[in-house]
Amino acid sequence: MGQHRGSKVHHLVLFNQKEEVVRKEEKKPNLIFESVEKEDNIKVIYELKPVGSYYRYSLMIINSNITPITDIKINITFPEFMQLYRCSPSNLVPDTSIDDQNACKIFLEQLAGNAHTQANLYLTPSSLSNKGVIKTFVTFVNSNDFVRVLNSEPLEISIPDLTLEPQIIPSVKINEIYQDTSYKRALVSLGIKIENKVDYSNVLNHLEMVLKFNKLQLITRDMVNKVLWFYGRAWNKEKFESAEKFNILVVCQIVSDKMEFLICCKNPSHLVGVSTLIIKETKERLLRSNIISSKTQVIRLDCKNCGVALPSFPKKDEEIACKSCKVKQKIW
Repeated sequence: MGQHRGSKVHHLVLFNQKEEVVRKEEKKPNLIFESVEKEDNIKVIYELKPVGSYYRYSLMIINSNITPITDIKINITFPEFMQLYRCSPSNLVPDTSIDDQNACKIFLEQLAGNAHTQANLYLTPSSLSNKGVIKTFVTFVNSNDFVRVLNSEPLEISIPDLTLEPQIIPSVKINEIYQDTSYKRALVSLGIKIENKVDYSNVLNHLEMVLKFNKLQLITRDMVNKVLWFYGRAWNKEKFESAEKFNILVVCQIVSDKMEFLICCKNPSHLVGVSTLIIKETKERLLRSNIISSKTQVIRLDCKNCGVALPSFPKKDEEIACKSCKVKQKIW
């Protein structure tokens, strides 16, 4: 399709609409936990669910005694194909001195009686078509100065391989999809950390090829504002004919020196899958095109404190403040 003037795309999804969506995803979750372990009236409950472009592993320790427990050590292990991006709440600081990249260790001095504490780990897959387990081990000292241990059952995580196919849709229907509350949304924000000036018009051309190669249908483009709209369907390749097909809307834009993808789908797991696929193949495409010299030069631009996409891609050694939580951080 050819370029559309601004008057032709006013009814489409634009990125100045996105911040409200992301903040909604960051509200304190109403968790439905699957498994419970118990020792001395101490419970460890946990849940794994797709949230935006991540999997969120939530762990809650509940002390039902009137006396506190102390020296609480939490060790969470996850598969090699999963990477830890951030933890919440923000005052939760995992031990980064360990060599194991597929484990997260957290230490808490004390948990008061009749109280609970919660930790959320945001994990991102490095590839599709993988299966593994997440395990949690908790040790603590009870009021009698005995060390107690609670081990969770292995929690399976499966990242299905997806099949995508193009679908044609009138451009006037795109904003209807965006407004449909039954669609879940993920915002993938990426930066290119090279010191040379980046030709973002060229980058946008490569992003268009990434989405086309993955069999999504280009609906329209606005080259003035550097926005592309794609549409298609996705389903689990392993289930083949029995798999339910879900519509996928992808809005791609270059904004504030960032590559951003707004993805809409009714299946939360497919959101993670499509996000993973786009990130992986964007890195590979930019590497083949000599725009980057290493895949590590493409980085996520989500706030490490609250998870909201940062407002722009800063220069090297420059601090940037998150618009949502106001925390300043260095990206590279």
